[in-house]
Amino acid sequence: MLEGMSKADIFSRYLKTLNIETQPDNQGNLVFRLNYKTFMIFTEEADLPYFRLALPQIWKIGDINEHFQMVEVLNQLNVQYKSVKMCVIDGGVWAIMELLLDKPEDISKVFERCIHTIEAMMTTFHPTLEQVRNKYKFDFAVSS
Repeated sequence: MLEGMSKADIFSRYLKTLNIETQPDNQGNLVFRLNYKTFMIFTEEADLPYFRLALPQIWKIGDINEHFQMVEVLNQLNVQYKSVKMCVIDGGVWAIMELLLDKPEDISKVFERCIHTIEAMMTTFHPTLEQVRNKYKFDFAVSS
């Protein structure tokens, strides 16, 4: 690890080389905008090799019926995109990638691939929603 730098500092410094500005959230995680999306990097200083990139709240679940339908959507996507975990957190759908790095500086070796993988998953998210909706004749609430 770079002498005297936290994981958050290392990650933030790397993102600056890509002209990506970060802001810390109230827990010290890094929040940034890229390609019209808001991403988060969890910094978890106690676990140096651990890297977690998230695209939070890509869909807000409207009610319990929608929740059960979303489980099928997320299962399908989790099988198709093995490296992206789709899950429900606080009533919203998140896409998360988790990796173990040899050292925090290795973010430069994986970051762009992680972003591209999440963005590729997003291209199939809405069509998968539509398939599940048609299968069960269920209308999802309008969400972002």
